[in-house]
This record gives sequence, structure tokens and C-alpha cells, in this order.
Amino acid sequence: MTSWGRTALSLLVLAAACRDQSAPERGADERIGQRVFQAPAGVVRAVPPHLIQSNGIGPYLLGTDFKTILSTLPHGPRVEVIQIEHVVAYRRLVRVAQDAILVGIGQAGKAAFIAALDPDIAKTADGWSVGSEIDSLREALGPERPVVGARDPSLVELNRLPDARVIVAGHRVAAIVVGPDDSAEEGRAGDLGPADALSGGGTGRPAGNSARPRASAPAADTGGCTVASAIDALAGEPVVETARVEDAKDAAVHYGCFTGTDPEAVVADEDQLILVVGGPGHLRRAATASVPGLRYANVADVDGDGRHDLVAVSEDRSSEAIAIRVTVLRGDGGRLVEAADEEVYRLTADAALPVAKLKDIQLLIDAEADRDGLAVGGLYLQWDGDDVRSLAPLIPQTIELGTRKRSGNGPASGSGGAADADGGRDDEHGAAASTRGGPRPRARPSQSRRSTSESR
Repeated sequence: MTSWGRTALSLLVLAAACRDQSAPERGADERIGQRVFQAPAGVVRAVPPHLIQSNGIGPYLLGTDFKTILSTLPHGPRVEVIQIEHVVAYRRLVRVAQDAILVGIGQAGKAAFIAALDPDIAKTADGWSVGSEIDSLREALGPERPVVGARDPSLVELNRLPDARVIVAGHRVAAIVVGPDDSAEEGRAGDLGPADALSGGGTGRPAGNSARPRASAPAADTGGCTVASAIDALAGEPVVETARVEDAKDAAVHYGCFTGTDPEAVVADEDQLILVVGGPGHLRRAATASVPGLRYANVADVDGDGRHDLVAVSEDRSSEAIAIRVTVLRGDGGRLVEAADEEVYRLTADAALPVAKLKDIQLLIDAEADRDGLAVGGLYLQWDGDDVRSLAPLIPQTIELGTRKRSGNGPASGSGGAADADGGRDDEHGAAASTRGGPRPRARPSQSRRSTSESR
């Protein structure tokens, strides 16, 4: 045998020996169940960015029990209390997701609102979030929902972002609030639909179970005077020049039909509201009304009588207190008269502490038509520099409105129920408003702090 043959034979013997020493082949029963996957320790949690949806943010859903929310937190909650008499009363605010999401627990012990406070914590399905440019958000998710009343310009509600409000600071989104859910607040939480808490998914709120009652949209155009028709008629006219304001570039013009069926305008110049009447080519300054601390105003037909009202929100802020008033002005006999003038919220520095310093607090007002009056609410905000630190819904108030007396004479009629220059007021046309939805009645002063006068 050659050397090559001997080498090959040795290799064959060695291979046979190795096969004899290997483990025996396992049967089919022995092969089953050899790889065992153990369940992960602890609780599987959703991770940001969470989805902003109509019934919550990620795994935090409206109507969820307080104890359930606590069970989802890995290191224990940060629970705070905001309770300021006559302004806001939330017994529990739970900070979750590294303080980037705020969950408000209502009196029924359920989540009544959820707010995203950080750019990276939550996004809409299209990727919009805190920090987005508000103009881009309006274009993508608008148009804005109409309001019959007045809403703070810093509060934006968009049709494609249901049951949510966007808080705006400058040109960016500072916070996104889902809710408040009135049914959860009052202990009547409805069916929110199934949701996958681990993935942060969830169904939209069923029809008929809106998170927040909203005023109906303005009535459809029936051929009479509308805001749009007044703009078409007067937008090219020298309205601001006719009003003779001190600073034309800062003046705001509100169009409508205030004293009759003809297009008119009210020009807001700092604390002054100036009524401009007459048709195109024949404008004249008719009357002025003083609203100290005016923040914003909006045109609305609050009582649905076909003539427009001006809903004005003003603020008196000092180092000692913040006072918010809502005033409803109506045209009558060529003048502006008060249908309501009510201080709806007052927050003192002592009451704000130890929750926050007064300088860091802002009250955003949302006044919407409700039967014969205005339902007033909004949001309490606490700022930390440019960021929202805390927020909560304001305690609702209701302002009743007196019935407008129809003179039938249009803008040229007599003064009737117009306010006198010294602030006096005819009881029939300028009946005092009362707060019946708030926690206590407010005493009205014997004279209005507003003054209206007819221009000669």
C-alpha cells in the first residue's frame, strides 16, 4: 500500500471514531420545546412620540381612572393640586412622561384632559407637535372652528384636530390640550372606544359624545347682512380714516350690521371702540365706547336676532391682581350700548401663591353663545419662561344678556336706550348681566365703568 493509501485509510478510521463518540440523534418528541422565550420582566410601556388623538395622547386617554394612570408610571407620579377660589379647581394634576405630559383628574376621579407640553413627546398623525409653526398648522389642519362669541387669539381650535385646543405663543405652538371632557369631570364618562394602551393607539370618540360642548356655527347666509357682506361692502372704504384713530397701523376693524341691516364697522383703537356707519362713500363716525384694558373683540350675533353684537374681553393686571371682564356691546340708535358688562374672573397675588407667581399666570378666555347668554370659560396657564409649566380649565361662568329692543328706525333713530356720556344707562336697554353659572353672584356697581358717547 502506498503512503497515500495509508493516509486515506487513517482518515477514514478517525472519522468513524468521531461518529461513534457523538451524542445520539434525538427523536421528534425530544426536539420540541428546546427554545423557550421568557416574558420580559416588568411592564411593557409606550415610548414617545405618542399619538395625539381625539380621546387622548398615547396611552393616556380621557375617562381613564386615576388609579389606572398611576399604575402605568414606572417611578411613581408627580401629583399636584391647583385650587384657586372662583378661578380654577383641579385636585390632581399628574405629570407623566418625564413631566412632558400633564393629565388633569376631574372630580369623578377620571382623566378630564391631557396636555402635551414638549416638542418630542407627542405628535399628530401628520407629524405636527408642540413647537410647530402655527401658520403651517392652520394650513395643514384648518380651517379654524367658528365661534359665536369671542375666543382668545392664543387659543386655536382646528377642524382636523378634533376635541383639542392649541395654545399659541408668538408664532409657535406652546401646548396641545385634548379635552376637557365634561362627562369625565362630572362623573358621567362615556364609552371612549377600544384602545391599545401599549402602542398608544385608540379609536376616535363616538359621534354624539363630544369631549366639550361647542357653540353652533353661525347661521347660513339667508340674504341679509352678514360679516362677509359687510366686508365686501366696506373693505375698500376709508373706515379707519373715518374713525380718526391715533395710530392707524395698530387699529383693528370689525365688520357687521350693528344698528340695522346696513353694513357698518367698529374700529378698535387701544381702549376705544368706534362705530362707523353710513354706506360706501358716505361713512361717518357715529359713536365711541371705552373699554379699559381691551385685549380682543369679536363680532357675533349672540341672540340670533339678525343684528350683530361686539363681544369684548378686557384685562386689568397689576402686581396685586388679574381681573378679566367680558362686555357685550350692541348698536342702538346710532350708539353703542352695553348688553352685558361682567367681571368673570379675579385672581389675586395672595390666592395665586403658593401655586405660582402672578406674573407667570395667564387666563385665556373663551366666551361662546349659550341660549340667551354667554358661556365663559377657557384655560389657566402657568408659564416657565417661554414654556407652559401647568394648565387647567377655568371654572365656567354664565353671563345673561338683556333682550335687544328693536327700534325699527335703523342707525338714524333716536338715542332710546343709549348710554349717556357719564356712564349712566337706561335699564330697559342696558340691563345688568348676572353670573348664574359661577360659584357665587357678583355685585354690580351702580354705574358702569365703561363710557359711551355720540360723536357730533
